Amino acid sequence: MERLTISGKNYMPTDRVMNHPKIKEDVKTIARLNHALQKYEDAVERGQLVMLPCKVGDTVYYLKGHIIEQAKVKGIYLNDKNDYLVCFYGWDVSFYIFKKYYFLTYEEAEDALFQQSANQWQK
Repeated sequence: MERLTISGKNYMPTDRVMNHPKIKEDVKTIARLNHALQKYEDAVERGQLVMLPCKVGDTVYYLKGHIIEQAKVKGIYLNDKNDYLVCFYGWDVSFYIFKKYYFLTYEEAEDALFQQSANQWQK
């Protein structure tokens, strides 16, 4: 992820800009947003913030042979090997596998099925 802020630096415009009556509040809001974004970016760099591929309760789609199946996400957890897993009813999948073979929309699954079929015809 490309940073949008500079860690440890606060954005504060010049006094001339800050004293302009029409934009004074907007500049303060931008400075607060910049500070908040900076905290999130720092957390990502330290490995303290993880972007989840889905949320609990989502319906996801996966390929089973030439059929598109669906499953509900039961949970997301970190196992004792520090691998993040997506938990379904009856099986768990690592984030690495999830991102490659599970899809958040039916259309994405259809595209993957089409691509799989196209690759088989090329062999």
